[in-house]
Amino acid sequence: MLRTMGLAALISLGLAGWVSAQTVNDWMDRIDPADLQTGGIVLDLHHAGEVDGFMRFGWHANGEEIVLWDRTMWASREIFETYEAHVGLAGLDPRRVAIRFHQGETLYRFATEFQEGEALGYVLIERPGQDEARQNLSAELPQGSVLRASVFMLAAILPLEVGEQIELDWYAPMDNAVSRVTLSAAEAVTIDTPDGPVDTIRLEQRGGQPPNDIFVVPGTRDVVRIDIVGQDLYFLARAGAEPAVTD
Repeated sequence: MLRTMGLAALISLGLAGWVSAQTVNDWMDRIDPADLQTGGIVLDLHHAGEVDGFMRFGWHANGEEIVLWDRTMWASREIFETYEAHVGLAGLDPRRVAIRFHQGETLYRFATEFQEGEALGYVLIERPGQDEARQNLSAELPQGSVLRASVFMLAAILPLEVGEQIELDWYAPMDNAVSRVTLSAAEAVTIDTPDGPVDTIRLEQRGGQPPNDIFVVPGTRDVVRIDIVGQDLYFLARAGAEPAVTD
């Protein structure tokens, strides 16, 4: 997941005049269990009008858990991230997270484990010619919290209709913080892709930083674009739409 100081916050939709949306409380019941077994998103990163990296995000079920993973690069900023998280299959409850985040010459290694109501972990910071630094991390988690990465999986598998939204608390490991977020199906919109115009539903993720607009094809649930709101940066399906590698 991407961020502006790094990649994790970069990664990491509304009707005109829309004041409120219908909140779906039983959203887990809408998910087809088969969609939790495996899936993924492959997009190119576009910055300042040029392709400047990529995003490979995926998930697969393993016993009673789902493994979420991410491989994302922003070439001109010398940023590369590898991410792996384990969450519960039944309720997406966080279990553990490991992140390796490279920015220039600096390597950040995050490790977090979860118990009821709490996240406990650390980040190791490595720079050439310097001693390794360690910072311990901890945060209280409201009941029902999910990982930030889970929301991008939900965008791909949760069949929201225009005018509906879900509300949840997400924990962002690199920020070591919880945010109240909404994921709203704002409008039907046609967008341009390298393979031509595509009809999509624009989902708005709001509450966590940065906000994202996620464009999903109804029916297939293919994520074909993610905009980082307020930045000259977005992710777009590549020509040929090769499937994500989920192993």
